[in-house]
Amino acid sequence: GGECIETGENGDCGKGGFKSFRYVFHADNYIKIFPTGRTHLKFAAKFGRIKKIANEKRGAKMIDYEKEFESPAYAARQITIAKTFKYVYGWMAAGLALSGLVAWYTYDSGLYLDILGTPWFFGCIIAEFALVFGISFLIRKIPAFMALVMFAAYAALNGLTLSYVFVFFDLALVQNVFFITAGMFAGLALYGTFTKSDLSSVGSLCGMALWGIIIASLVNMFVGSGNLDWIISFVAILVFTGLTMYDAQKIREIAAEESSMGQEALIKVGVIGALTLYLDFINIFLHLLELFGSDD
Repeated sequence: GGECIETGENGDCGKGGFKSFRYVFHADNYIKIFPTGRTHLKFAAKFGRIKKIANEKRGAKMIDYEKEFESPAYAARQITIAKTFKYVYGWMAAGLALSGLVAWYTYDSGLYLDILGTPWFFGCIIAEFALVFGISFLIRKIPAFMALVMFAAYAALNGLTLSYVFVFFDLALVQNVFFITAGMFAGLALYGTFTKSDLSSVGSLCGMALWGIIIASLVNMFVGSGNLDWIISFVAILVFTGLTMYDAQKIREIAAEESSMGQEALIKVGVIGALTLYLDFINIFLHLLELFGSDD
């Protein structure tokens, strides 16, 4: 694990977290709220215990696997990983469900007529920026419960602004693209979680490419080229495909490294991880929708 910033009442690092969390807590997730943008998380990759055991296996001495895999440290690490995954993917799924319900209600009730294209719509966009900025930069200072509330508020507001997909795209297309995105995301997250390859270079490359997408999108706002819009969507899907794998791997590494996390720090990692993957999912979904619905 990392070096404790602040020790809790029980001698653990539950309150303040670890110095190695600074990479996650200060991650530039806020860039992802652009429909085509987000910078990569930057976290120093470290070797895990399994690789150490594999290296020892190449030597001449025998390995006591029962001792290695049933040690208290190994057990604590596995428990932390399991809890982290439960929080990250559970809250991410809850956030997507909340966004979907709010988006459908806003459309079905006709509320979108009072929001889309009005000052209320731009107010929601500004509030979304503020919430993601707040979570990303204040995660180490605010209580875990407050971070969770802010994530839920962001998901609800995003549902309001996403209600336009039911206005401009056929419902069957929206459903099909959602399931395609879900299948893609599941495969990418599984690969990123369990691959032994270091995906840091993938994250760095996708992060740099993302800035190009943002610049091209801004230019196309004035040019209005349909062909450029299609290219941007296609490239953005590839970029967020790489970022999903990279982010999933980083979340597992953080959980594995910080097995002494207390409940407060664990919840915070869950919130920032859920926000990170939520934004990956939403961006893949929106760009696939634009790609498949470009002829409508």
